[in-house]
Amino acid sequence: EVRTSLVPDVFGGNMDTPEMAAGATCYLRVNVPGALFSLGDGHYRQGEGESCGTAVEGAMNVTVIVDLIKGGGGPAWPRLETDTHLMCVGSGRPLE
Repeated sequence: EVRTSLVPDVFGGNMDTPEMAAGATCYLRVNVPGALFSLGDGHYRQGEGESCGTAVEGAMNVTVIVDLIKGGGGPAWPRLETDTHLMCVGSGRPLE
């Protein structure tokens, strides 16, 4: 089964949320053995999602630490943690 990163879903994908910022921890479930990981589409500024299809995007230099936590299924949806909040990132189609 092919996975696309164009749309958000239970595997992560294009999660356009301003809470995904420096210092945030994101938990994603591994959907298939040998799964790959990718990042992209950095935003300088945006609101809650991309309802018009874009944000103020640009190139960024980031440091990412990836840990594989074995022995558990992981969260059903992407989970974000900051110093002050625990969040679940959900999405749905259609937008209407």
